[in-house]
Amino acid sequence: MHRLIRHGHRAYLVGGCVRDILLDRPPKDFDVVTDARPEQVRSLFGNSRLIGRRFRLVHVFFRGGEIIEVSTFRKEAPFDPDGDDDGPHEENTYGTPAEDAFRRDLTINGLFYDPQTFAIYDYIGGIDDLRNKTIRIIGEPRMRLKEDPARMFRVVRHAAGTGFAIEKQTMAAIHELAGEITKTNASRLRDEFLRELTEGRSARSVELMIDTGLLVHILPEMAELDAPTADGSPAPGRRHLLANLAALDRAIDRKKPIALPVVLAAFVSPLVARQNFASQAPDPHLRYSWLQQTTRNYVKPILHRIGIGKADAEAAALIILGRQAIAQALARGSHLPKSLQRKSYFPLSLLLYQIETHDQGQPLPRAMAAAQGRQMYPGDAASGPRKPRRRGGRRRKPTDRHASKPSPSDAPEQTTDATARPENADLKFSSTPETSGSSSGSPAQ
Repeated sequence: MHRLIRHGHRAYLVGGCVRDILLDRPPKDFDVVTDARPEQVRSLFGNSRLIGRRFRLVHVFFRGGEIIEVSTFRKEAPFDPDGDDDGPHEENTYGTPAEDAFRRDLTINGLFYDPQTFAIYDYIGGIDDLRNKTIRIIGEPRMRLKEDPARMFRVVRHAAGTGFAIEKQTMAAIHELAGEITKTNASRLRDEFLRELTEGRSARSVELMIDTGLLVHILPEMAELDAPTADGSPAPGRRHLLANLAALDRAIDRKKPIALPVVLAAFVSPLVARQNFASQAPDPHLRYSWLQQTTRNYVKPILHRIGIGKADAEAAALIILGRQAIAQALARGSHLPKSLQRKSYFPLSLLLYQIETHDQGQPLPRAMAAAQGRQMYPGDAASGPRKPRRRGGRRRKPTDRHASKPSPSDAPEQTTDATARPENADLKFSSTPETSGSSSGSPAQ
């Protein structure tokens, strides 16, 4: 920023980093906005490159993999309904700081910080919304959400991440236009949806998506989980889903590595449990293969609708099947079959089992001790893993299968005399080390 200022340009911090600083939170990244054109920024920083099709940005690279994104003040461009991508058609229409603030999505993300004067520039009421803990769309909510339906994801994400309330008109517009979310293309929908699931706030994000109607428009099957009960208590399917996601959030907060297929399995597992496929098998003798195929056929189309690839969708279905097999094995006894533990998806199925049981207050069975190294919550098993028993005695030394076998005539003559020696006098057989010559007296290595 100081380099831009030294060369006669204005440069401000903008967006989430300013919001996080005002909320006394560590910023995740820093974005810079300036009146310098992208080509001018590129010429000032050798460690940078130009990116973007519709609007040119500059990424400045630093040691340690840090990237600072630098954009030029621009004004809102008209929405292009015939464009090859959804969302506003943003061209290189440069503008003023005020115009740049009004084209952003949320008031709390439209603040500028000037490092020279230590001043914060607020053109859209973002300071008041931070004080009042309010999430508000900049401009007229219905028009802005129609321009870019993905903005509804951002409203939900920031409401879940900050704990702020969604402003009344913004919430009403989301309820009214929730069906527009299906117009978002598959790749963008996937990116936005996975951000909700994998950044440590999935329980609150999905709860807001249920309450606003977004989730049902994206995945109609999710309506089953929110079906009210006869006594008016919270829907068990909804409780199951939010408990799974809350367990994922706690694991992510503890920096536990959670593979994407496990996240997807935890998200879809309550739906699979509600179908109760195990009781629908037409032939008991073919129950296992039928259950596998039916679960795959149910899970994969759901995940494909949010842009998940075939490999991750297949892995999520197998993880759910493995979790069911673990539960069935533990219901029969205290041991997990070795055939199950050898499955490639067993460690991830074990994680899903722990997500769905541990965080609901149930202690892990003793059988989990055998897989303690693969647990998300180590140390919860009743005892440590047992040392495996050695079977079959000592292993035999490998023999050279290609070596020629000695003929009977080559074998030394057998004798019952313990003091007898072979005819070859150069070989010495002694139970004690040699003491003469240069021998050190230590056993041969």
